[in-house]
Amino acid sequence: ADGRKAFRDAMTAAAAESDKISERSKRGRRRKARRGLSPFGTPGFGMARWQPKPDGWESGDPRQRIAPEVVDRERAAIRDCYRRLLAGTVTVSTLAAELNAQGLHTIGGKPWTRGMLASMLQRPSLAGLIEINGEIIGTMRNAEPVVSREEWERLCALLAARRPGRPPGRVHVLSGLLTCDGCGRRMYGLHRSQEPPYPDGGVKSEYRCRREPGRPGCGRNFIDGQAAQAAVAIAVQSRLSDPRRAATVVARIAATVDERAALDAEIAHLNAEADALAEKTARWGVQRVHTSMEPLLRRIDVLTSRLAALEVPADPAAVAADVAAEWDRAEAAGEIDTMRAMIRAAFPNLTVRRSRRRLTARGADVSARFDWDGTGVGLPPLPPSTEEQIRAALAAAGGASVREVAAAVGMHASHVYRRLEGMHTAGEVLKSSRPMAAETRRTESVYRLPTPDQTAS
Repeated sequence: ADGRKAFRDAMTAAAAESDKISERSKRGRRRKARRGLSPFGTPGFGMARWQPKPDGWESGDPRQRIAPEVVDRERAAIRDCYRRLLAGTVTVSTLAAELNAQGLHTIGGKPWTRGMLASMLQRPSLAGLIEINGEIIGTMRNAEPVVSREEWERLCALLAARRPGRPPGRVHVLSGLLTCDGCGRRMYGLHRSQEPPYPDGGVKSEYRCRREPGRPGCGRNFIDGQAAQAAVAIAVQSRLSDPRRAATVVARIAATVDERAALDAEIAHLNAEADALAEKTARWGVQRVHTSMEPLLRRIDVLTSRLAALEVPADPAAVAADVAAEWDRAEAAGEIDTMRAMIRAAFPNLTVRRSRRRLTARGADVSARFDWDGTGVGLPPLPPSTEEQIRAALAAAGGASVREVAAAVGMHASHVYRRLEGMHTAGEVLKSSRPMAAETRRTESVYRLPTPDQTAS
């Protein structure tokens, strides 16, 4: 008991000392900011600074300053970014690509990404300001602003308005509409720009069950984006064009339209109530109005989320009347909402089965991987995995070398060798050697399946 008490006392004392250090550091940063000095570390892009530390650099070694010409070039690039973004003629991603092409990289020497460039352009120091925890404390002393405070505030407001991002599926048509059969989570689209583009020049994409914060999927199921969209487009047009389904499709979309109208009406009513409460601020006080308005705002957020999930085409009857023409028109016009509504109408429970071979995951024909109704009934078998093909080849030959197995399954010998060695390590196959030819002493490995009473060594 005494030992636990001493441990708790020491832990409490350490926490108290840590709190005191934190408070002193915060006060020191604020005092420094009020004197016009930046309380933070290395100056950023467009500011006079030291060059990056070279490999092997140690404390006390000499360092060089960034040349003034380079700083001037960076500041000119920042002003150009501000001018074009505020004019609305370019996107942040385009500007990042242009800066990389010009050889203007981050202070660490890395290429710009959209997020990195947006963060840099919102730095208060560009306007000569010092900010701590979202509060402007003062202005920088002996530092020339790159842009005016008005321009900085306008750009921050412009980029902040974009923060919630594009709704799911506005870039990738099937994003959020596919379900992983392994874990039941939604699959989302993403670009694979590091891979070679498609033959038509488009950026490679895929839909993946993503395992990351906020998306706790299995991370093991993925499908090529272009191939998946082509397979779904054919299936949607085929199903919705069926006269037997036309009445059901129109009824389902009509019900969705009615639900959207009901949600719009309730949101309008709640907004009117919120406006009426806001007018009572002078009489009730801010705190009372805030307390009364909070449940209204929560309800509005819930209804807005439900409304965003209900996607219908502008003309529901067009879906059943001429699906192929409607799909082609929507695709040509870039009306992704209409295409997604047609997919929802045809396949509300569209599920993707996990590929048993990586090659089929990014192959051209992936229709066999779709469970169109999410029932798991009447599905065609998936192509056999590599291991299954190797076992079949070994069973047919009674034993074979790497070259013979590769020829039987139609794969590269190096790929087959890696799989065979992995199966041998796991005890799934037996390995021996035999002479390659009578006139030579060279040997080659031979693999075979073990009998029930054998154990791989």
